Amino acid sequence: MGKAPVGAGRARGARLCAWFLGLALAGSLSAAAPALAASVAGPAYSDIAGNPAATAITFLTTEGVLNGYPGGTFKPTQLITRAEFTKAVVALLGPRAQDAAQALSNITPTFKDAKQIPTWAWGYVNYAQGNGLVQGYPNGTFQPNANITDVEAAAILIRAIGDAATVTGVWPSNYTVAAYNLGLTQGVNFVTNLPASRGDVAQMAYNAALAAPTLQSGYTSGTPTGPPLYMGGDGIQQSAWSGTISAVTSTNVTLMNAQHQVIVNDAPLANSYYLVGGSNVTTLLGAQALVAENTQGQVDFIEVQQGVKQQSGTLANSTVPTPSGLTRVNDWLVQNGTQQSLLLSSGATVPVLSTQSSSSGTTYYVNAPSSGASLDPLSEVPGTASLADGDSVNFVLNSSGQATAVYATAPTIVNGVVTSINTTSNTLTVATGSQDSSSETVAIQPWTQVTLNGAGSDLAALQQNDIVNVEIVGNGNQGDTNAALIAATRQTASGTISALAVQSSAGGTSTQISLTESGGTTVTVTEDPEFDANGANLAVGEPATLILDAQGQARLAEAASPTETVVLVEQLLTTQTTTGTFNQIQANDAGQQVTYTLATGVAQPSQPPATGYLAEITLQPGTTTVTSVVPLTAFTAPGSGYTLKVLSSSASSAVIQEIDPQGQATSTAFYVSVSQGAVAFNGTTYVPFSQLPVGQVVDIWQAPGGQLLGITY
Repeated sequence: MGKAPVGAGRARGARLCAWFLGLALAGSLSAAAPALAASVAGPAYSDIAGNPAATAITFLTTEGVLNGYPGGTFKPTQLITRAEFTKAVVALLGPRAQDAAQALSNITPTFKDAKQIPTWAWGYVNYAQGNGLVQGYPNGTFQPNANITDVEAAAILIRAIGDAATVTGVWPSNYTVAAYNLGLTQGVNFVTNLPASRGDVAQMAYNAALAAPTLQSGYTSGTPTGPPLYMGGDGIQQSAWSGTISAVTSTNVTLMNAQHQVIVNDAPLANSYYLVGGSNVTTLLGAQALVAENTQGQVDFIEVQQGVKQQSGTLANSTVPTPSGLTRVNDWLVQNGTQQSLLLSSGATVPVLSTQSSSSGTTYYVNAPSSGASLDPLSEVPGTASLADGDSVNFVLNSSGQATAVYATAPTIVNGVVTSINTTSNTLTVATGSQDSSSETVAIQPWTQVTLNGAGSDLAALQQNDIVNVEIVGNGNQGDTNAALIAATRQTASGTISALAVQSSAGGTSTQISLTESGGTTVTVTEDPEFDANGANLAVGEPATLILDAQGQARLAEAASPTETVVLVEQLLTTQTTTGTFNQIQANDAGQQVTYTLATGVAQPSQPPATGYLAEITLQPGTTTVTSVVPLTAFTAPGSGYTLKVLSSSASSAVIQEIDPQGQATSTAFYVSVSQGAVAFNGTTYVPFSQLPVGQVVDIWQAPGGQLLGITY
């Protein structure tokens, strides 16, 4: 990646990168947003897919707080001015604040640089100043066209949600600490005095709205009964709430708070609405969700904040004792008053959602008659009449622990390899069968449990070629191929194949594969019964990467990829043996002394200076043989005679400030993010980025393509 132009947002790429920050950008928050699609809409803009702030941007756009640019883009990495952000915060405070700002739009602001404030921003700046949201600078200016910094944006938001009184200490550390404590920095690369991007301020505004206190006045329906999301700082009725979805259809949704009080009552879904964290609104019964309504009382935004849970068990028979304090209805149904619960063979009880707390109650899916009355082996039926002793059941629990759906069928078990993941439709496709000759596509529900190498995970964390064991409820005839559990494993072995041995057994033949990894370690694995060579050449001497299943057996083989790493070249060596002369490089690789051998035909780099230099080397897969050496060059600051000095550092990043020949900091800073291959070196040893001395003058090293791969001093 080449150097970014001045004014670009912060880098979050796969390599250590720097982006120039500091100049005001053209563009406005007032451009029209793209129209929403019918039913569930896709991403609000064409350039936010995969952006950490995509949900925040979508919500704030849906509620009219932020707008995008012509052509359907939002430009999340672009910087935002103080005037633009002030307008956004006033919009976040609701219609009354916007009306008040409109009434003040013809009054010249009192700041000394009022002539520099765009006329479209007068009303917003006047409102924000009059309500203590903005204070300007000690010299009496507002600096409307300057890029707002992270801490300035946080300070305005903290004042907007009414928490400024709790802020103590000296600027800017006081508001930095407060922003962290209130959760405003969650999901944001927060660097106190660096300019904020549009995506970052959207995420901070969203976080601030989540942290906003419940207001006790101005509600048309009385005192609030749950935590509001939309600030409504002028006392308007809240328009977004967080709670449990207690009833939902394809056209309406009901939300309940923790006290089982209805806070959104059977509200109609808008013709166009956004659903984040789910693919079908009808599957969200029992999910903890954020629900927002437009001015017509229609739901236009739903975010699944906490998916419902899924468990399994076996229905009890007559030999299972009745739990204390409960009354037996039949072998597997017990009750306490009006609350009924499923009794499992383990003695555990699972309360079911009753009609008293939901218009629909628990939905039951049971096996259809074997005569084939239904093409679908699961039929939706009311009540529990078709359940039987000893049935294997999967049940879906809401956030209150009540079963909202019971699947009375044993799940189908599928083993295979992930071939595709669709986080938009929430589906996973798994190759199954001998040599991956068939596949299965399953739907991921809010209650689907996903693990990766034994730890809790989610669909977005899975990757192509992960080995998975999937429990499926249903067969898909009626759209009910739901994944109840996905247990994924991801482990590989890379190197050069040193031996292949075919073994015979009563179950057939299998191949033992010996792989010599970098450093000389040999790993021996056995192919599993569904082994798929995937086109890779498994001949002895060939490099390969083996993908292993949970039992450590080879499931896939791929051609191994070369390894790229950054090392400090210390010495060039020439070694003579009975088989010939070899050129070598002695290098410091992440603190380890390593000698690399240059492959035939690879030119030896020029003799390094006494202190060495950084170089990016490419290794043959699983070996210490170098196929290319690219010396890094020192990055030169844009200004002649300028130096680069560490402004701040952490374990994951460093901020480098440009210093002019007079020792004064310029408006250009480098946000440097640590990733694989990036190094910091103090001339003797490798140094963690968190130990870069603040104020230290440094050199930055880059590859010919512009990637910044090292810092030395």
